[in-house]
Amino acid sequence: MAPGSIPFVPPGVTVDEKTVYTSDGALELPFVPEWVAIVGSGYIGLEFSDVYTALGSEVTFIEALDNLMPTFDREIAKQAERLLIRDRPIDYRTGVFASEVTPGIPGEKPVTIKMIDAKTKYVFIPYILGKVLASRRTYL
Repeated sequence: MAPGSIPFVPPGVTVDEKTVYTSDGALELPFVPEWVAIVGSGYIGLEFSDVYTALGSEVTFIEALDNLMPTFDREIAKQAERLLIRDRPIDYRTGVFASEVTPGIPGEKPVTIKMIDAKTKYVFIPYILGKVLASRRTYL
């Protein structure tokens, strides 16, 4: 029996399904966002980046560990990077926690993402985006 799954929302991430989405909410968007931030770079985040970049969105990964796709076999990660990341409009921040994600107000106020360096605990200036997609991947 496969009971399915529910989206994982990391501590500090506030989901409103209007500007900050779970992976389930991101499947039901009635539009293609211009820019998407994905918290975590596991299988689900990689799948969403593939879809959204194919539809024309720019993507930024926020990954707590030092490499994208940290749980992948290294050879598979190299192939995935070559095929799904390298030639696409994908930016990434590795070694940082998305410690706080605050929803915005569509058309008025952007989403803010407070990031903390995973090693030094240095707090970054909030990362500002128009839309954010929070993936299911556990990374804390």
